Amino acid sequence: VVSKTEAARADVLMRAEQAWLTENVDLARRTKTSLEGIIRVTPADSLSHVRLGQLCLMLGDLDAAADHWNRALALNQSSAEAIEVLQNLSRLHRSTGNILMARRAGALGVLVLTGEATAEDAARSAEPPDLTLPSLVELGDLLAASRS
Repeated sequence: VVSKTEAARADVLMRAEQAWLTENVDLARRTKTSLEGIIRVTPADSLSHVRLGQLCLMLGDLDAAADHWNRALALNQSSAEAIEVLQNLSRLHRSTGNILMARRAGALGVLVLTGEATAEDAARSAEPPDLTLPSLVELGDLLAASRS
């Protein structure tokens, strides 16, 4: 027999996963508050921390995302989902940091998709690049064209 609380938790987790998979920002915003409530009541719920981290990432709060994923790992060190999302966050932090450095230097932030970052990472980033290119060939072509 499933209690009302367990059923409500399952529903919120399902909506959070749906928001993540469909990249539905409105659903993410609505579900985030419910997940925060679940975590206030059951702070040791590692899956809720994983899902809340995903929603925070979607909403552009990379620090909160990392915090929730780190909590999920502390609660459940074998959480493959938390490990995967932390790896993705690390990749995002590296590309975001490079974009910020470029902007501070007065340059364009260009992401060339030859490394770890993907176009999806760039789209989700709190600091999206000014230009995303599939390879260095396109970057060379653009530079050559700008000199003509």
